[in-house]
Amino acid sequence: MCGPPAFMKASYATLRTLGIAQDRIAYEFFGPATILEADIEAVIAPSSMQVVAPPLVTPAPTDAPIVTFVRSGLSVAFDAKTGSLLDFAESVGLTPDFSCRSGVCGTCKVKILSGQTRNIETPLDEVNAGEILLCCCVPETEIQIDL
Repeated sequence: MCGPPAFMKASYATLRTLGIAQDRIAYEFFGPATILEADIEAVIAPSSMQVVAPPLVTPAPTDAPIVTFVRSGLSVAFDAKTGSLLDFAESVGLTPDFSCRSGVCGTCKVKILSGQTRNIETPLDEVNAGEILLCCCVPETEIQIDL
């Protein structure tokens, strides 16, 4: 299997629920493969072996920094549970360009217009001043990005 993290997690959980052994599941991943096992206990109910659906909407903490996607005209409180700014943008319905999801390719590079971010992964692609890789960072303060 190969695809976005949410698809990979759901597919992996389904296969494990059906009793497929880990070593029988083949996958290709652009990023950390540990994402497949990370939340498996929350996805599979061990006693009944049923898939448990996560909540669809979780409100962000009230002290969360506001992320403004300038071109999209959208301002939303950042939810750290989503992961990177790329994951967060997707969770609010945006479709930014991306490829590797691990800071290698530079496809998700955007201009940051104001505010501060922090890398949660060290990007391997070069980032110029005033740019960020959505897949590698989270907001430290209220930010505005050109997306």
